[in-house]
Amino acid sequence: MNGQCIAKSGMCDCSAYAADVGASTTCMSSNDFGSCQGFRACSKSGLTECDARIPSLEVCDGLDNDCDGETDEAGCD
Repeated sequence: MNGQCIAKSGMCDCSAYAADVGASTTCMSSNDFGSCQGFRACSKSGLTECDARIPSLEVCDGLDNDCDGETDEAGCD
């Protein structure tokens, strides 16, 4: 969907066609723990909210809590 979004601003115009074909763009949720990537999709009512997880402190739970590409690297046994 070229021309659909202005990448740096995150502003997107969801046309009827973009909504019909399920056009989407990436988005990020960032804080002091890291940055998690997610997606925003075009719908008939406009661009959806970013579905990225909120980064959190790494804990031993089998998940990549801080979204750095590594799981349970905080000294888990």
